[in-house]
Amino acid sequence: MQILIWLLGGLGKLLRGALGLIRDYPWQSAVIGLAIALLLMFRAWGIDHRDLTDQIGEANEMIAKERAAHLATIESVRKGREAARELDRQNAERVKAQAAAINERTIRELETRTRTYADRADRLRAQLSALGAGGGGGGTAPVPGDPDATCRALGAADCADLVARMTDAQGSIDKLLGLQAWASGVAAIDTNGAPE
Repeated sequence: MQILIWLLGGLGKLLRGALGLIRDYPWQSAVIGLAIALLLMFRAWGIDHRDLTDQIGEANEMIAKERAAHLATIESVRKGREAARELDRQNAERVKAQAAAINERTIRELETRTRTYADRADRLRAQLSALGAGGGGGGTAPVPGDPDATCRALGAADCADLVARMTDAQGSIDKLLGLQAWASGVAAIDTNGAPE
């Protein structure tokens, strides 16, 4: 029993000392009381400061991952733009090369046709000259009548005019055919396709 009285007396002294501190230091005592109350609440709710530290660490890791993912996305977009620019450049070079090849082929074909028809016109003029001279046109029997009359019947002033008109007409047809071939070739170029 004596121990109980001694404990109660000690408890009374402790309470008087605590009340004296509260009276002498009211703001500090309120802060200490609030801190003790928060610690008791955290304990009652099962919250530990180590848990909060872990959560803050996890949040920082998540932020770091998000930041890294954002930077990776930016880098990916940059690389994608560079790749698209390179593909556009390659595509433009491919289209330019194909168009140049079509132009060259069309010009070559037109020059070949023009030479062919010029040679034919020269041969026809030679044959008409031979017919007009009565030579029979290349070793065959002479054609009766006037060759210029036959050419005039076809609407020309004479055979030389008929040959010139035929050559001009054939040149115009060749140019039209060449232009059509060029236009269809250029239209067939895939301007959006990937480089070959």
